[in-house]
Amino acid sequence: MHIILTGEQQVGKTTLAWKLGNDLRAIGFRTVGFVTRQVDDGLVLQNLAGGEPVRIAYTDRPGKDIKHTQIGRYFFLDDVLRFAGHMLRWPGDVLVVDEMGLWEASGGGLIDAFDEINSRVPHSIVVVRKSVLPLIKSNYHREPMVIEVTTRNREQVYHAVMHRFRQFRNTEELGRINYH
Repeated sequence: MHIILTGEQQVGKTTLAWKLGNDLRAIGFRTVGFVTRQVDDGLVLQNLAGGEPVRIAYTDRPGKDIKHTQIGRYFFLDDVLRFAGHMLRWPGDVLVVDEMGLWEASGGGLIDAFDEINSRVPHSIVVVRKSVLPLIKSNYHREPMVIEVTTRNREQVYHAVMHRFRQFRNTEELGRINYH
């Protein structure tokens, strides 16, 4: 099952992806990936596997010795982007990626996520802004389920997605039972 969480800014897409990733792990799925969180002077990357958040971007240009790529108002640290790309290849059942946007749609940033989603991972939850949804969706080889998140429906979305994954988990367990 491949899910795209989309919606306007500040409706809780990242928080929902984080909660789903952690709660899916709690019911037995191996979740991998990350979410990004805004801080006063940029963005940090939070690994679903745990650990301290890692700075991925600044709003001010970093020092000249620090390799970076400017996208919009952010200066992304090239080393951390490579690390994030590496995280996408960790073994797991559910890949969570927050957020994929215009940079990925045009072949940059975390474009490797599409390779993992299209070829390796059985499930994914990807956060995408509404404005770039058609471009991102066109990179999927399978038809993803697109869910628009709003402040009103995000709890319902959480419960519906968890229910679908629980059903999937139960079906997998039934398939492993030896009836002989």
